[in-house]
Amino acid sequence: MIDMPVDAPCPRVIVTAGPTAEDIDPVRYLTNRSSGRMGVAIAEAVADGGGTPLLILGPGSAAPPPGITVVRVRSAENMRDAVLTNLPRAEALVMAAAVADYTPAEPLATKLKKSDGDLYLRLRRTPDILREVAASGMTANKFICGFSLDVGRNRAEAERKLREKDLDMIVANATGSFGGDEIAALLLFRDGVEVEMGLQGKEALAKEIVIRIRAHIEDSQGRVFA
Repeated sequence: MIDMPVDAPCPRVIVTAGPTAEDIDPVRYLTNRSSGRMGVAIAEAVADGGGTPLLILGPGSAAPPPGITVVRVRSAENMRDAVLTNLPRAEALVMAAAVADYTPAEPLATKLKKSDGDLYLRLRRTPDILREVAASGMTANKFICGFSLDVGRNRAEAERKLREKDLDMIVANATGSFGGDEIAALLLFRDGVEVEMGLQGKEALAKEIVIRIRAHIEDSQGRVFA
């Protein structure tokens, strides 16, 4: 279910944040450890810099700051729909959410009862939102940023995603950032530039990402970020 705001202002930057919840039945679901704090920090940095963010927020523990338009979503499909619906009006997309890769193939309408023996759950792939964004034909003159998370920071995997998903920038980080205040990120760019951010607060990284978005909007469109 998507909780869309009514008469929301036109977003300059769409930011996704938090995990998704993939329902098994009305009681149980699959999710991950993302709090949503990184994406919330980015949305706040956009607003502080004079931009208009639209925060697409999954069911994490992070609360959005006041004054920011929020679209509440639950599943990966909800998040995909919210992104594609709002992308034509935006100038940038930052996919900071930890979107589930798999969802139950046959979610149940009633509570699954326990029984003797093991239970086998069949999963299907969720939408790859950034791949769909790249294929949508809506990315011209937009800055598209993704995140690449692994147990250890995996540069090769981040480079693959940057190339295959046609991103302008990707943020490579490790699972140790989940739920914490700090993050050690590597920024990789389409043009081959890389920036080692080192260990720092998520708010500091958010400001750096917004600086890159501002530069793209002002350089490519000749417009001020306000």
